[in-house]
Amino acid sequence: MASKSNKKAFLVIEVLISIFIMFLVIVSLAIIVKQKNYISKKNESYQMLYITVKSLINMLDKTDINTDSKEYVKIKEMNINGFDAEIYAKLLLSKHNYVVSGPEDTGPSGNYGEETIKLYSVKIDLKNGILHKTYIYKLTKFAK
Repeated sequence: MASKSNKKAFLVIEVLISIFIMFLVIVSLAIIVKQKNYISKKNESYQMLYITVKSLINMLDKTDINTDSKEYVKIKEMNINGFDAEIYAKLLLSKHNYVVSGPEDTGPSGNYGEETIKLYSVKIDLKNGILHKTYIYKLTKFAK
């Protein structure tokens, strides 16, 4: 009779261990699925961020930047692709185009041309619920 109660006790311990192992597997799977969803959402945000930055750079190439400030000045604020965008610019350098005198021309060579070339530093701040990124790039503008 003692062997039957030992077998029952052993069976109960086996069942408890198997339930504990199943619990660990289920909890692990839940954590993995939650992490996968978070990473997928963040990956989508980075893809949209890339598209947004490329779109803003393309837009800024076609936009006049009217600042001669040596400090960053806000030039545009908008919501684009789910991001709150703030765009700042500062003038780094402004020169006239370079003119070269030919052999029969007696005028001086140098930065005396009719066009003005301006080099700007442009800072783009993008924010949404998950990401907050700042990008800085150089932009050249030509004016007569």
